[in-house]
Amino acid sequence: MRMTPIQLHKNKLMTQYRNHDEAILSYFEYAPFSSLKNRLDYLSKQNYKRDDLVDVLQASNERWGASKETFEQIKRLKDESSVVVIGGQQAGLLTGPLYSVNKVISVLQYAKKQEAELQVPVIPVFWIAGEDHDYDEINHTYMEKDGDLIKHTIKQHVNKKESVSHIDLDKEALHDWVYDILRSLDETIHTKEIAQMIDQAIAESKTYVDFFARLIHQLFKGSGLVLIDSADDALRALETDMFESLINKQADLAQSVYETTAQLQQKGYPIDLDVSLEDGHLFYHDHLNERILLEHREDGWYGKQDEVKLSREDLLACAKASPQKLSNNVVSRPLMQDYLFPTLAFIAGDGEISYWATLKGAFRALDMEMPPVIPRLSFTYVTTQVEKRLEDRQLSAEEVIQNGATEKKFAWLMAQNDPPIHLVIENVLEAMRQAHAPIREWAQDFADDLGRLAEKNLAKIEENVRFMERRMEGAVQEKYKLQLDAYRLVENMLHPRHGLQERVWSPIVLLNELGGDWIQSMLTAELSEENNHYIIYLG
Repeated sequence: MRMTPIQLHKNKLMTQYRNHDEAILSYFEYAPFSSLKNRLDYLSKQNYKRDDLVDVLQASNERWGASKETFEQIKRLKDESSVVVIGGQQAGLLTGPLYSVNKVISVLQYAKKQEAELQVPVIPVFWIAGEDHDYDEINHTYMEKDGDLIKHTIKQHVNKKESVSHIDLDKEALHDWVYDILRSLDETIHTKEIAQMIDQAIAESKTYVDFFARLIHQLFKGSGLVLIDSADDALRALETDMFESLINKQADLAQSVYETTAQLQQKGYPIDLDVSLEDGHLFYHDHLNERILLEHREDGWYGKQDEVKLSREDLLACAKASPQKLSNNVVSRPLMQDYLFPTLAFIAGDGEISYWATLKGAFRALDMEMPPVIPRLSFTYVTTQVEKRLEDRQLSAEEVIQNGATEKKFAWLMAQNDPPIHLVIENVLEAMRQAHAPIREWAQDFADDLGRLAEKNLAKIEENVRFMERRMEGAVQEKYKLQLDAYRLVENMLHPRHGLQERVWSPIVLLNELGGDWIQSMLTAELSEENNHYIIYLG
């Protein structure tokens, strides 16, 4: 395995954040990539429900088939000096796009480095956002067919706005979906093993979170990774005090996030948050277990669409007696994470770092300190097959990752014709227009309707010539099909849908071709969070 760091084009906020520009760093408590000793000192003075949290983690990870190394890490959380490195993601099918796997690698790598540097137990935790309800974000993956990327969506319809953690799997639909994916791949020596692993995970799972967690534990077996479902009812029981704080401090919290967001947006930063001074930053779960986003008005707490009305006293009573009826939104989730876990650092993607920039005042409103936010590791994987195609077409992986291969493909194709088809066609059309000009002029002089007919006649002639152009180009493309397929393959794998591989492709493609050893190799590789992207050659 070879690794090459490259510099991807980043937005203004991320460029400044990585470069320690004070213009954006002032919105965070800690600069990235700096010593975390001050954070460790802060955590040593805080109190956490460690024993209760260990019980929750023990039960859920046992349910998901974790290895003994995970339970050893969970036990270490009872040590008052222990801290966690945490990151998270939604429970996507087959783990979702590759960035979920890449984020787990980031959490494990960073926890290991910080333990060596700080000489305290640092536990890697992955927060599964089971309380999210956007099922359409997780119910599909993309696969290649005839040179195009096709969206494969599971045939299980979910109409309620219910947390993913509470959606029961349609095991038959999931099984059919998985085997549809596997049939689209070339069979290898790893296909049967991968299918068996997935079949077992389906059989032993009740929800999408279960399915996600079981696959992650299998892929990272022996790593010590600890998983937590944010929608676990047992975890909710530990969140009562924080829910009360969020309710009591709603005005200060909402004002801070609203004003900071507006300030950042006015400075030209890409902050994708729709916030107001009324935001409660909490969800309420009704009798159907649908999530209702709450906002605070003068006379009480309401659903954003007036689905429910609660007094402050009602909501506080709910937080105390029935905390499972409440859940966090994108703003309150980081606060809840930090309340539950002694968080040494949060591992985040670019989008997460953008909205975390709005939260410094929110943490302070609740008498908390915002943890260090560390950009996650980002990878594009290049298999032997793709690397060979790059060499054959004289393309660099970095060039394709940044810009795709379409322009190079067409330039090469045009160079195979002497003269190129499009130049021949354009010359023919120009000659025909000139030859046809006297007819159009005479017709226009004779009568307006004849002039219009002459214009239509010319357009018809051009249409027929363009038809020939398309047929001739089709013949050329058929002649050079192998070469053009090579361009399509490298673009689909390295620049899919005009973006990064990790945002589109599922790890199932790499697992089918290579097995799971590449994941273990990534955990021991020398990688730095200061590099904003790596090309990983898996040959």
